[in-house]
Order: sequence, then structure tokens, then C-alpha cells
Amino acid sequence: SPLFLPWSRASLRGRLLCAFLPPALFFFLIEGWLEAQLEPRLHINPALWHSLAALVVGVLIVGIVGWIARHTADALEQANAQVASMARFPDENPNPVLRFARDGRLLYANRSSQRLLEFWQCEEVGQSLPAPECQWIAEALERSVSQHKEVTCGEITYWLVLTPILEMDYVNLYGRDITQRKRTEEALRETKDQLEAILHAIADGVTVLDANGRLIYANDVVALASGYSSTQEMLQSYDPAQFAEQYNLIDEAGRPFPATQLP
Repeated sequence: SPLFLPWSRASLRGRLLCAFLPPALFFFLIEGWLEAQLEPRLHINPALWHSLAALVVGVLIVGIVGWIARHTADALEQANAQVASMARFPDENPNPVLRFARDGRLLYANRSSQRLLEFWQCEEVGQSLPAPECQWIAEALERSVSQHKEVTCGEITYWLVLTPILEMDYVNLYGRDITQRKRTEEALRETKDQLEAILHAIADGVTVLDANGRLIYANDVVALASGYSSTQEMLQSYDPAQFAEQYNLIDEAGRPFPATQLP
């Protein structure tokens, strides 16, 4: 991983080589040239000369090692900060994020998963899911495709996506709160049922056609008056031309309405 490149042995060897080799070669070349040029003129003691050279090399080594240590420490600190940030990412997710082993044991759960875990009575890492939910985990791994489930915990309904990670033999579970959507769907369903009850109860025949002229609703009154045994039969076999021949069509003002203008 690029994050851990400063840690690797190859990277460290490369840094050391790049840092030491050019200055060392340059120093030894200069040292050799100076020794050749100055020793005959200044009569410098060779032992003293080599001691000074060793001292300069030592200072050079200490400086380079310090430079590498500082840069490696900075890179390591940045890598640790990025790893810590990535580790917090699922914990900061407002939706449930969980991980389960093949046998249904809990491996990880973020804070938003608490309601689900309480519902399943599986609140600690290492505890197992109930038998039906364990079967979900096994099926996801066996089928090697994501599975979708809906779970209601009290007043909260979650839409769950179970994603198998085959190479690690576990399943990641991602949840989403769909409570408001379910309530909206239920309200629409109740409104539709109420409207149908009203239309079926009135004494007038009522039909609804879409923009393509397809009959999408008829109440019992118009179905029976048109010779059908049920509204379902009328919806399946409705013919606009035949329907127009059975009735005198008029508009809102009571004027004749041409059948050719029907949708």
C-alpha cells in the first residue's frame, strides 16, 4: 500500500542508498584530491588526515541518518493518521454497518447497529445471530451474490444488503432506515383502498382510462351494466369501440360526444 511505503525494507534501503552514495563518493573524491595536493606541501600527518576525514564522514552519516529519520517519522505519522481516519469511517456512518463470519458470529458492528443487535440479541463481538439470520449469512456466501432483506425492529424498519467477501469468508451487512418510506407507502395504500371503496359504493358507473386509451379502473356498477361478471373481467377484455356502441356518449354540457374522440 502507498500508505506504508516508508516502512518497507526496499524503500528504506533505497532512501539510504540515495542519501549516502552521492555525498560519500563526492567526499572521497575530494578527500583524495586534497590529500594528493596538500600533503606534499603541508606535510600533514597521514594519521591525522585520516582521522579528520573519518570525523567528517561521521558527521555526514549522522546528518543523513537524522534527515532520513525525520522524513520517515513524518511519513509514518501521516500514514497512521490516514489509517486512523479510515478506521473511523464505518463508525461514523449513520447507517448500520456489520460484519459476520460464516457461522453467524459477529465480527464487527458500528454504533448505528445497536438497535439491530439488540433485536437479534447479539450485542457483543463473538456472539452469534439467531438461526434464521445465520441462514442469511450462509446463503450469501454460498450464492456468491448480495442478498437483500427487510427487518423491522419495533417502529424502525431497515433495508439490509448482505455482501459476501468470499476470499475472507465473511459477510458485510449494510443497513438503511426505510421507516419513513414504508409509512408513506402504507399511507398511499390506505388512501387507494379508501378511494376504491368509495367508487365501488356509489350508484354511478365509473371508469378510468390512461392516456393510451387503456382501461385501468372500473367499478362494479359499470362492469355489470356492460355485461361483464366482474370488474376484473372488464379490465381484461375491454374494447373501446364495443363500449361506445352500448351507450350514448355525452360531454359535461350534455352534448353528444363522438366516440372517435375517446382516448
